[in-house]
Amino acid sequence: MNEENPINNLLKNLSESYSRLYQFIKSPKIEINKNIFSNTMADFVISFSIVFFIIQLLKELLPDYLSIKPLELLNVIQFGFMLATNVFLLAFIFCILFWLLNKIRRIDNISLIFYQVIKTYSIMNIFIVVIFTILLDKILTNNTTNWTLLESFIAIGLTIAVLYMFYRLLLKPIAVFLTTYFSKKTSYIISIASIFIALNINQPIFTKYFINVIDKEEICKQYVELNFQQDITDMKKNKDCMIGKCLKEFNNYFK
Repeated sequence: MNEENPINNLLKNLSESYSRLYQFIKSPKIEINKNIFSNTMADFVISFSIVFFIIQLLKELLPDYLSIKPLELLNVIQFGFMLATNVFLLAFIFCILFWLLNKIRRIDNISLIFYQVIKTYSIMNIFIVVIFTILLDKILTNNTTNWTLLESFIAIGLTIAVLYMFYRLLLKPIAVFLTTYFSKKTSYIISIASIFIALNINQPIFTKYFINVIDKEEICKQYVELNFQQDITDMKKNKDCMIGKCLKEFNNYFK
């Protein structure tokens, strides 16, 4: 009996996950699948490889527009854990909302909403991380108001892409799913309302724990190096003192 090569199995699973993510973007409808749990969880985990690859690639793709070293600013394991926790919490909030709605009008297969949220954020996390990295670069370089034409186009393009993908992958599929039980107009109203409520419940929780995933000392180090390197070279300012002052202000702000 021939044993399958584990490397071949890994590559096969990766290929299948990427294929499913691509197919989900092409056709994001909510539907029953006997392997929905294992496939959704596998694809969500695999999507993190894309996220961290893109974070690293951004520095290479935009060397003239990205000054920070993104991966050095993050506690990578905690960052991945936070993204996953945020998504699962959001999916759970959706399930609670639809469970409450189920008390008014019976809705079958509510768990499919949970999986739709997970699959949506397997894609959305890519856009979110790119926007986060660009904004962090602007903040650390004291350059939040001075955008080049290219940077403005990138920001506008990413914003439009996020809104469109959110509509295409989550809002519309939920609304279509609900048309079995409600009118089309009511289905879209419920879909929009549920997304608004879920995001507003989740956002304060996400913000509270976000500070734990960034390396505060590395942020202060890069901030000082990016903005005061000439003064440090000319010995007008002490680098260690400036980093210490930055850390103190950082900790006071996020108390």
